[in-house]
Parts: sequence; C-alpha cells; structure tokens
Amino acid sequence: MDSRFRNWGFARIVRLVGGIGIGIYAIYTSQYIYLMLAAVLLIQAAYNLSCCGASACSSDSGTYKQNTLYKDQIKNYNPEKK
Repeated sequence: MDSRFRNWGFARIVRLVGGIGIGIYAIYTSQYIYLMLAAVLLIQAAYNLSCCGASACSSDSGTYKQNTLYKDQIKNYNPEKK
C-alpha cells in the first residue's frame, strides 16, 4: 500500500486529474460510457501503470550488440572500378 503513494510523476498526476475530471463530467452529463474511461485512468494512476502495463514497453539495452549484421558480406560500391 505504501508503494502506491510514492513516485508521483507528471504523467501519473495527469492520469489522476483526468480520471477525476472525466468521471465528474460523465456523472454530470449522464453519459456513463465515459465512466469506463475514467475508471481506466484512475486505476492507471493508483497502480502506476502505463498503457502497456508495468514497464512492458521498455527495451532491454543489455542484449543489443553493436555488431553490424552483414559486415563481411556486403562490399562497398565503387563506381570508378569496373
């Protein structure tokens, strides 16, 4: 429970404010389909999730190698030689 109240960044605050605002708008205008959007934004803010889940879109930079794929197989083009 304590981890939910840590690390409140800009995106998390925007989700919280957006969820509350859309929820109030949905109740005020009786368009309850917007309550689902508000619920999604509030859940994302409460559990610090993004659209992809908990860091599901991040890449692992440790597995990437700096080698070129076809280094020895592709030769440079030299138009002067025939």
